[in-house]
Amino acid sequence: MLFFKAPHAPFTDWDPETEHLTDGKEMPRPAAATLVNAEREPEIIKKSLGRPAGMRYLQDPKWFDRHMRDYYRLIASMDAGVGRVMHSLKQRGLHENTVTLFTSDNGHYKGEHGLAGKWLMHEPSLRVPGFLFDPRQPCGKTTDRMVITTDFSVTLLSLAGVSVPDNMTGLDLHGLYAESSEHWRENFYYDHPYGHGGRIPRTAGVRGERFVYTRYIDSQPNFEQLFDLKEDPDQLVNLADHPDYSERLRSMRRRCDELARAVER
Repeated sequence: MLFFKAPHAPFTDWDPETEHLTDGKEMPRPAAATLVNAEREPEIIKKSLGRPAGMRYLQDPKWFDRHMRDYYRLIASMDAGVGRVMHSLKQRGLHENTVTLFTSDNGHYKGEHGLAGKWLMHEPSLRVPGFLFDPRQPCGKTTDRMVITTDFSVTLLSLAGVSVPDNMTGLDLHGLYAESSEHWRENFYYDHPYGHGGRIPRTAGVRGERFVYTRYIDSQPNFEQLFDLKEDPDQLVNLADHPDYSERLRSMRRRCDELARAVER
């Protein structure tokens, strides 16, 4: 197992080879990273831990640009490090007998919704990078099926020939190599119970293939969000109070409760 710090703070310890990699390049700015979108967010999000740094991204464009250049330099450094590991495996003749799993611990806001850091259920925070490389399988296959972090542990157990305990929620990623993966999950439960002394709004929810539902459990009544990722991938329009989506909201609530009970068991 190998762990990289990058691209975590501090954001200035990149590989010297990548020092000038982002010079002169236009840095990407997420579509949801605007002051207008930040001000539209509910108070429960405006008061959260990631707000001050997120607003600095939006209020100080020069600082944001410099930060993004440093951030992508760090990602390039990490990418080079992975390449060196893979090259070393090949030099040692181990590359055809090694399965590689790569992932991260969390996503990261870059000003979207006026936020930085992670913790909430928007896509920039929820999604993490990941790949599986098995030299025995076709290379370059991609999928839009939903993978969760517990899939990695189940996959490793399966590779080692160890029985997977019944109470583990993950799936073996090798199932995605099959032409048909109809038994794959269609949604998953999200739960963030840590409130950091009230600085992080505690949430639960369901991420489906198209719709995502979030419940802020500390507000009374619970504040809810419902987003249509097909029509609104940047999650700018909350549909929870829209009458045309009332049945969708009820079904997502029920699914959230079902999955919560399954976790409690």
